[in-house]
Amino acid sequence: MVKDLSTEKTRVGKVGEDITILCSYDKTRFSLYDKYWCLGKSKSNCKILCESKWSERHCHDSRMSIQDNRAGHLVITMRNLVLEDRGTYWCGIRKQWNPMILMNLQITDVPKVYRMPQNIKHTMKEGEDLTMNCLYDKSSLVSYRKFLCHQVSSTQCNMLADTKGYLSDKYNKRIQIIDDHLGTISFIIKTIVFEDSGIYSCGIEVEKLHTLASFEITVELDQKQNNYFYTTFSFTTAIATTTHFAVLTENSTQWASEVLSSFFYNEWSYWRWICFLLMISALIPMCLCKKRIMFLPIMER
Repeated sequence: MVKDLSTEKTRVGKVGEDITILCSYDKTRFSLYDKYWCLGKSKSNCKILCESKWSERHCHDSRMSIQDNRAGHLVITMRNLVLEDRGTYWCGIRKQWNPMILMNLQITDVPKVYRMPQNIKHTMKEGEDLTMNCLYDKSSLVSYRKFLCHQVSSTQCNMLADTKGYLSDKYNKRIQIIDDHLGTISFIIKTIVFEDSGIYSCGIEVEKLHTLASFEITVELDQKQNNYFYTTFSFTTAIATTTHFAVLTENSTQWASEVLSSFFYNEWSYWRWICFLLMISALIPMCLCKKRIMFLPIMER
């Protein structure tokens, strides 16, 4: 069985939002009666804001509307809420004893978050400490969670640290957070290295994550370490090249020795090759002399 009137006791809205309130009534008893929506601390002191009559509906505030479906439901809509809308409201039925039911409306103000329009660029050297300062509205955002993240893509930012105690293991406690509670929070990365280069964002969580500022960090390699690296690399390369040449020389000598050993594998082989060379050396002059004798008559003719 439906009561004369019923609705939610308390409703919470946010600044700028629209809300809809539903008041239910006994349609068998009250469907033909006029209804209204009013604001006031008591029944006797309630300012009517909207009325729904049989032939018309009317609201004194353009941000409000009222709808009676004549089937047991009265619907009130309030648009673009402001802080001044909070208070005690009543659903009422115009009848002899004037049944009414109250609803408390609470309005919370969601603070606005402002972001710096462009990335802040820093060029650092390895070993230095990097400080990123982010500004926020001290009058409304002091108690909200603030964070620092590392941008890895256009849609992903890996969380590094926040004011609730989180700290990424990757940075091995190199991140320090200083919030002066006066509108500035500082994120410090100590002893930065080349791998720390990238884009960082600091932000605040107000219902969702909001970015306050972004920093484009470039870390330059330490010149001494760089020179040491190239010197070590050159020296190592030289040693490797020399070693390679020595191995080649040793291999070549070993190959030549193996070839000679194949020719002179015993004492008889050694004397045989000597005799062969002596014969060749004796035949060459004889062949040259014979060739000269054969061509001499031709030349005389």
